[in-house]
Amino acid sequence: MTSARPVWHCPVATRRLVLTTRQGYEPNWLVTSADHAAAAVQAADGRVVTGPFDIPVGRVAVVADPFSNLLVLLDLSKGRRPGAGRRAAAVSRDVPPARTRSAGT
Repeated sequence: MTSARPVWHCPVATRRLVLTTRQGYEPNWLVTSADHAAAAVQAADGRVVTGPFDIPVGRVAVVADPFSNLLVLLDLSKGRRPGAGRRAAAVSRDVPPARTRSAGT
């Protein structure tokens, strides 16, 4: 007997991806400073919905643009994981460039 609800199975893991249309879409933007980015949105006729507030990896704020689209502004001022202690600028330098393959490989 098959299930009435279709479920997508990830080919490399035993996990399931559940899709919903009941949740709003809020893009996450990585910024150098959540405080400064939230102030810039507010200065451009947007509004600060929540924050900025501290999280383990830095600071986050939820803002809305003048058309009420929500955006999540995240900075990694405390590092990519708790206790890492790296600044966001240092983290961006640590990310290696993408590798490309030539047509022959």
